[in-house]
Amino acid sequence: MTEVLPDVGFMTACVGLLYHEKWLSNAQVKYFTGPVIFGKTEWSSSLPSAQTQKLVKAVRLERFWQLLDEVEQGKESEQCVPAELVCAIQPYTLVAPLSPDYRDACVWAFAQVLERHPTLFPASAELRQTFPTHLRTPDPYVLREFSTTLRRRVVARGSGMGCVAASPEGGNAEAAPLMEPEQVQMQLF
Repeated sequence: MTEVLPDVGFMTACVGLLYHEKWLSNAQVKYFTGPVIFGKTEWSSSLPSAQTQKLVKAVRLERFWQLLDEVEQGKESEQCVPAELVCAIQPYTLVAPLSPDYRDACVWAFAQVLERHPTLFPASAELRQTFPTHLRTPDPYVLREFSTTLRRRVVARGSGMGCVAASPEGGNAEAAPLMEPEQVQMQLF
């Protein structure tokens, strides 16, 4: 699916159409347009920029896929996508040992990202073979709580109707250009 939908303009137009047709809420649009949050540590700047850009692209694609799933199910999710968990937790893996709950969540999310984005991470096929066949499943409570908190922070910083704004006269919607998501570093723990 990555090869089919890599274009930000296409995804933005789809989100705009879904919002205009009232299939997406303002919070869902804010989630799509919101920043990608990276954990803030003294080692955050040492993350390779090429990998960081690939993770940002993976987040954008996964957010789009999740919104399509939410439209199909008719229910808004409260949780973020696995690529966002990787962005948020990965900088903390460089500082000190994580608690087992966050470690399991990070490894699980990273495995999900590698599986979903083989073209973004071409070496992942070999890496996936080295993963144990059964990864330890993260504690569902910790995963849900962290994922929900992260999505709320993204929605709070999202531009919402900056993507699509209805004219006051009730006419056609105007599409504003949507740039790549901003990258924000914040203290999470």
